[in-house]
Amino acid sequence: MIGRFVGASVALFGIAAYGSYKINEAKQFKELYFDTLPDKRQYLLQQHQNAAYIYDPTFDSYEHTSKIASYRKTLVGLCQGKILETGVGTSRNLKHYPQGSDVTAVDWSSNVLEVALLKSTSNINISYRLEDVENMSFKDNTFDTVLDTFGLEYYLNPEKVISEMKRVCKPGRQDIITYIWQKHL
Repeated sequence: MIGRFVGASVALFGIAAYGSYKINEAKQFKELYFDTLPDKRQYLLQQHQNAAYIYDPTFDSYEHTSKIASYRKTLVGLCQGKILETGVGTSRNLKHYPQGSDVTAVDWSSNVLEVALLKSTSNINISYRLEDVENMSFKDNTFDTVLDTFGLEYYLNPEKVISEMKRVCKPGRQDIITYIWQKHL
């Protein structure tokens, strides 16, 4: 009995130590590399461009076994009217939109939009646009709902993004729906 307790304690300590190591490793990366980049936006854009074609196969099983798919389904289910989805990525929310939805989906990475276009469906009206979410070209008060899932944490100026989301959302309409998974770096 004591042997099992000691074994379990050692295993838990090892897991905690490894987690602490990974957090420290991420902090070091940020301090030694990311913080010294002359153009952080270009770096983040390039990461999105590079990951576009492997993102879905990499995360399909993870989202299937976690609660992320149910989060997506719930948030998308709250959308009404003319919808703007910011940071659409490879359009992982697409299958959750109700039939007849009117969606404009934007991202700053042309490669992820290319992957998203391959998923287009006939049961909703969706158009994809290359946009900088920090400076969108839409007129004020254009959309009934603005949705962002797992995208806000990838912008260097999330306050500016939220300001833009509010600007393009009609007053008195659906509130902005945002789900922040984790802060990048």
